[in-house]
Amino acid sequence: MKLRTTLAIVAAILAVVSALAVVSVRRGVDRDWNAMLARIDELEAERLGRPMERDALYGESTSDAAWPYYERALVVLRGIDEVRDRARVAPHAKTDEERAERDALLAEADALFTHLRRAAHARDARSPVDLSLGASAPLHRLSEARPLAELAVARAIALIESGEDVRGVQTLLDAQQFARDLCVSPLLIEEMIGVSNLVPRAATDFLAEGGAARMSTEAKELWLDGLDALDASLPRRSSAYLGEVEVLGREFANAFETTDRRGWTEAIGASPGWRFGYSWRGAAADYVERATEIAREIELDVDRTPAETIRDFTEHERAAADDPNPLFEMAMPKFSSAARSRYWNRARLSFLRYALAVDLGRVPCEPLDPFGNGVQIEVTEERIHLRADDGSGPRNQPEVILVR
Repeated sequence: MKLRTTLAIVAAILAVVSALAVVSVRRGVDRDWNAMLARIDELEAERLGRPMERDALYGESTSDAAWPYYERALVVLRGIDEVRDRARVAPHAKTDEERAERDALLAEADALFTHLRRAAHARDARSPVDLSLGASAPLHRLSEARPLAELAVARAIALIESGEDVRGVQTLLDAQQFARDLCVSPLLIEEMIGVSNLVPRAATDFLAEGGAARMSTEAKELWLDGLDALDASLPRRSSAYLGEVEVLGREFANAFETTDRRGWTEAIGASPGWRFGYSWRGAAADYVERATEIAREIELDVDRTPAETIRDFTEHERAAADDPNPLFEMAMPKFSSAARSRYWNRARLSFLRYALAVDLGRVPCEPLDPFGNGVQIEVTEERIHLRADDGSGPRNQPEVILVR
C-alpha cells in the first residue's frame, strides 16, 4: 500500500514537471516566434531603405518608376504567338526569307521597345515584387527575360543593317538595363535571371561573326560608354540572400500564424525535433534568426576572390544539409550556384568592355578572372578574343570574340 502511494506521488510529480516543461517550451516557442516576426519587419525596413535609383545608360533620365513600363513591355511579349521560338532564331537571320520573318516579328513587338526605352530611362528601378506574399509572390521568369533580350538584339541588328547603328545600340542598352534592374531584385532567382542576360548571347554571336566591322565608331563608343556605366551601377554585394530570408519568413508567418501545421511540411520527411519544441513555429523562428546571420556573412564573402567565395558558399550548403533544423536543407538557397552565375556573367561583361575598348583604341578595363586561372587574351588585326577556363570544358568557359 505504501509503495503504491509512493508511486502515485512520483507519477503526480512527474506529470506536473512534464506539464511545466511543456508550458515552458511553448512559452519559448512563442517568444522566438514573436522575435521572428520582428526580425522579418526589420529586414523589410532595411530592404525598403536601400536606394534603388540609377541613371539611364545613355541620354536623359526621367523621374518615373521603371517597372510599370517593363510590365507593359512584358504584356506585349506575352501577346506574341510562339515568341520564344521566334525570338531565339531572329538575331541569326541570314537569308532574305529569314530577315523577312525577323522583321515581321519586330513589327509585332514594336510597342515593346517603346515601353522598354521608357523603363530603361526611368530613374526609380525598385522591384515591384511583393515579399509579403511569401513563396507565392509572382516572379519574373527566364522564359520572358531571354526572349526580350533576343528581340532587342534582333532589332539592333536590323537597325545596323539599315544604317541606323546608333539606334540599334540604344535598343541593346535598353535591354541590358532591364537585365541590370533584375540583378538588384530582392529574390535570388530574379537576380540570377538578370545576370544571365547582362550580355545577351546573341549579341556576342553577332560580334564573333564580324558585326563590329559594320558598326560606326560613334555606335561602338556609345555602347562601350553605356556598358561602363552599366558595370558601375551593379552593386558589388547581393541583397538577395537577405531577401530570401525575408520571403521565407513571410511564408512561415502566413503558414503558421494561426496553426502549427501546413501541408508542405509533410513533404520534408522529418519533424522539428525537441530542440524546437517539436513545433514548426519553433523551427521557423530558428531558421530566420540563423539564416539572417548567414546571409550577412555571405554578403561579406564577396570581398574575397571568386574561388574563396564559392568555396565558402559551398560549405554553407553542406552545413545546411546536416543541420538539425529540417528547414535548413529544404529552404537554404543554392549559394554557390548563384555565385558562379554572378562571376561567370560579370566576367563576360568585362570581356565585352575590354574588346570594345581595344577595338576603339582606348585603355581597356581589367578583365574579371572568375576562376582564378587567369584570363587568356588574344589580340590580332583580325580579332580580339578573351576567355577564362575552369577546367571542365568549353561549356563552362565565358568568352567574347570580336572579329574586326
